[in-house]
Amino acid sequence: TGPTLKPRPKKQWQTAVLFTGFSTRRRGELEALADSAGWSVRVSVGSTLDYLVTGTNGGLSKVAKAEALGVTVIDEDTFLALASSGATRES
Repeated sequence: TGPTLKPRPKKQWQTAVLFTGFSTRRRGELEALADSAGWSVRVSVGSTLDYLVTGTNGGLSKVAKAEALGVTVIDEDTFLALASSGATRES
C-alpha cells in the first residue's frame, strides 16, 4: 500500500481590503483595525480585493482599476461599520 495522505486544511476566507488617500498615521490605524477584525490588508488593487476604502486624497487610478475589476469602493465610515460589525464579504 502507498503512503497515507493527510487531508489538507481548508483555507479560511478572509475579506481583503486596501486603503488609499489617508495619512500614513491614519492608514496605519485603519490597517490595524482591519487586521484585528481578521481581514487581509493588501497593498495593491487586484481581482481578489473585496473593498477599496478611500479617504479624502484617494488615488483616482486605484478607484478606476477597482471599479473595472468589480471591487466595492467604500468610504471610511462604511469600513468602520463593516469592521466593527464583524461583516465579511462571504457573510
